[in-house]
Amino acid sequence: MNSRFSSATLWFQQYKMSKMKQSTVKTMQGHINNYLLPKFAGYTLGMITAEKVNEYLSSDEVSHLSPKSQKHLVTTLCLIAGKKFGRGAIRYPAPKTLREEEPCRTPEEMQLIIDASAGQDKVIYAVASETGMRAGEIYGLEVTDIDWIRNQIHVRRSVYDGQIQTPKTQNAYRVIDVKPWLLELIKKHIGDRKLGLLFMSGRGHAIRHTTFLRRHLHPLLKKLGIKKSGIHAFRHGRVSYLVEQGVAREIIKAWIGHGSDAMIEKYLHLRTSYRAAALANIPSLQPNYPTSFAMSSGSSFAESVQVM
Repeated sequence: MNSRFSSATLWFQQYKMSKMKQSTVKTMQGHINNYLLPKFAGYTLGMITAEKVNEYLSSDEVSHLSPKSQKHLVTTLCLIAGKKFGRGAIRYPAPKTLREEEPCRTPEEMQLIIDASAGQDKVIYAVASETGMRAGEIYGLEVTDIDWIRNQIHVRRSVYDGQIQTPKTQNAYRVIDVKPWLLELIKKHIGDRKLGLLFMSGRGHAIRHTTFLRRHLHPLLKKLGIKKSGIHAFRHGRVSYLVEQGVAREIIKAWIGHGSDAMIEKYLHLRTSYRAAALANIPSLQPNYPTSFAMSSGSSFAESVQVM
C-alpha cells in the first residue's frame, strides 16, 4: 500500500486498460488526465481512504460533475488503486437541478424522418426505428447478420469511433425479429453484396457516429423542425411504442438487449394521447359523469396509432 498512485496508474494503463474497449479506455483516460492524477499523483495507495475521496468529491475540482459522472470517476479510481469501499462509504451529492427527460422520438417523428431521407440514411433511420438498436450496433451490422428466411437481425458487434468492437454488454448479443418490409429495404440497399458492413462511410470505412450526426441526422432534424437529438432517441421511441402496443416485457428486453424491467422503465415515455386513452377506458367513480368525451378521446387515439 506504499506504492504511489502515479505508479499504479501506469501499471493499470499498460496491463489493464490495454485490454478494454476503446470507448472505456477513452472515458477512463479522461478521468485519469483531468481529475485523478492532478489530485492523487503524489499519494500512496494507503492514503486514498473513503474520507479523502469524500473530501475530493465535495471540492471545487469535481463538484460540477453530476452524481453519475462522479460515480464513474470513483470506479476508475478504485480499479487503479485496488480499493473496495464499503456500501454507503462514498457520499455523492444530490443533483443540483431537475433531470431533463431524455429525448424520445414519437412514431410520427420517426416515420417523418424516414420519409424525408434517402439512400443509406433512410435505411439507417428505418433500422433504428424498427429495432431500437444502439447507434454503434447499427454501424456494426454486417450482411451476414441478416437472416432473410426468419426475418431476423443478429447483433454481434458494435462500432465506436470508426472501430469495430464487441457489443456493450452480454445481453446486447441478441436476435431481433423484424417486419419483412425492413429486410426488403436493406436488400435494396446492399444489392448483390454478400459480405461486409451494411453501412459505410463514403470512403468505405465504418461510420463514425459524431460525423453521421453532424453531417446527416442533425441537419435533417433542423430541416424538419424536430428537436435536436441522437440515434438513442429512436431507441427510447421504440421501447415506448412497443409498450403502448402491449408487447410482453420479456420480448421487449430480448429485442432491446437489456436484462431488467428497470431499464425498460428508463426508456419508457408514454405519450399524452396514449395515457388519455387509457384513462378514458377506466370506469369513473362518478356514475353520472358523461362518457362522450371519454369515447371520443379513445377513438381519436386508436385512429392515430399506426403500426410502422
